[in-house]
Amino acid sequence: MQIHRRIMLPCLQLFLLVLNLNLLMCFVQRFKNKQSSLMWSLGMLSVIDPDIPLYARQRDACGACMRLWSLVDLGVWSRHFMMSTLVVVLHNLETRKPLLNGLQQRYVEKLQDHPMYRPKELMADLRREVGVSISYKIAWKAKQLALGIIHGDHAKSYGKLQSYCDKLVASNPGTMAHLQKTTEGRFFRMFLAFGACITGFTHCRDFIGLDGTFLTSKYLGALLTATGIDAMGGLFPIAFGVVDAENEDNWVWFLQNVHDCMASVNAITFVSDKQKGLLPAVELVFLGCEHAYCMRHLDANLKKKCNNGEFIRLFWVATYANTMSDYDTAIQGMRVISPATTDYLLTTSPPFHWATTHFKGKRYGHFTSNIAESLNAWLLEARDKPIISMLDIIRRQLTAWFYARGMEGKKACESLGDRAQFALVANVEKNLREVGNSARQYRILPSSDMVFEILTSTKTCVVDVCTRSCSCNKWQTFEIPCANASAAILLKRECVQWYVHKAYALQAYCNTYSGVISPIVDASEDASDQLKPPATWAS
Repeated sequence: MQIHRRIMLPCLQLFLLVLNLNLLMCFVQRFKNKQSSLMWSLGMLSVIDPDIPLYARQRDACGACMRLWSLVDLGVWSRHFMMSTLVVVLHNLETRKPLLNGLQQRYVEKLQDHPMYRPKELMADLRREVGVSISYKIAWKAKQLALGIIHGDHAKSYGKLQSYCDKLVASNPGTMAHLQKTTEGRFFRMFLAFGACITGFTHCRDFIGLDGTFLTSKYLGALLTATGIDAMGGLFPIAFGVVDAENEDNWVWFLQNVHDCMASVNAITFVSDKQKGLLPAVELVFLGCEHAYCMRHLDANLKKKCNNGEFIRLFWVATYANTMSDYDTAIQGMRVISPATTDYLLTTSPPFHWATTHFKGKRYGHFTSNIAESLNAWLLEARDKPIISMLDIIRRQLTAWFYARGMEGKKACESLGDRAQFALVANVEKNLREVGNSARQYRILPSSDMVFEILTSTKTCVVDVCTRSCSCNKWQTFEIPCANASAAILLKRECVQWYVHKAYALQAYCNTYSGVISPIVDASEDASDQLKPPATWAS
């Protein structure tokens, strides 16, 4: 080994003894400050001579170049002195490994406290704490190594997947877990719906939000989700699909599995965006079911064509309009501002997919796919994990969710006693009290036992109690009597709660979360499947 040395310490002569960097790691106690201790733990400082507090920073460029520091204590003050540059002739292949090992251990510690800790955050922390810059590639590799320690190897996880699915089905009756592989024996796609979710959905509203989100694990892919709404208006996960990409073929396959889970599919309303094969897939699998477009996505597309505030405002007026006259007025206003954009909207997105006056399904006031996207945000922690770890995070979150909401419903029922069987969930009861107060101020003209004309200070509406409809269209939209309907029902001396859809009942909420999602033993104990990971992977 040849050393080119230029001493920069005045009045101080040091004789350097270069030793094997891997033999003297026991001298960590010689570091007296946070910065040098952290750099030591990252493998970026090594002892050169144990008798002289002299250290070397290992550079990432294959160990060919290092800089030295001396921590000199003269009794009165201490300083860091840059001493020299070493040019090492012998090629040191060990240099990168200590650095990654140190970063890996630091990442493990961070992930334990902050599961969403990102490579960029590691880079920023190192720059701030020790003044060291590393590449994103090194930080990303450190993250993968850390995740491997915590969650296991990505590739090996696929070999245990069939065993994991079998145990899920065995411990959770009614669960559907379908796994498909390619002719080469590689993972292709899988579908998962827990038995408790399948049964629980029968007590929810007939409404499903569809969405997909990309996976950030080593083998990439996409996670497809089907999400319902419980009696309280909270999102209710129904099914999950892991596929290579969002496209029509994968959506058809996923929806066919969802279809097989459903006890009845006659009246289900779907909401989603218009991207990546969803529209033809829903039409093919759920023929006759209504499909609403996500209004937020339509809004974003229109702004690209005509970013005019008044035009967008009129678009939303047309969306929420409860009468054809209000809808037509809004559309005419849009044509005045931008005829081309209005024609584009009506041609590419027919109003029966989004306008309240034209849509025949039940949206329950949900005009966007936010419920499905909220679920994807809820799953953010799981998206970069090996597939079994990802599925187990989903299972554990659902387990906690079912238990907490089940206990909430149980306590509410116990507090009401015998009245619980007739009670509605709290937010609906509150809504009925508010509309009831308004209804008492209306003038009511009965046309028959079932049809009533309701006169308010601003408008006149017609209520048909038999068909559970009001000309304001709110009763049909939410399946909860509006103020006009409440006025008519109260005049009949009947209970308004009787006319609320059964999906809003407190008992329905309890039944939704009455199931149990059970834990399973370690799938690796008897894993024997030779399933290979998918061909796509992140570099």
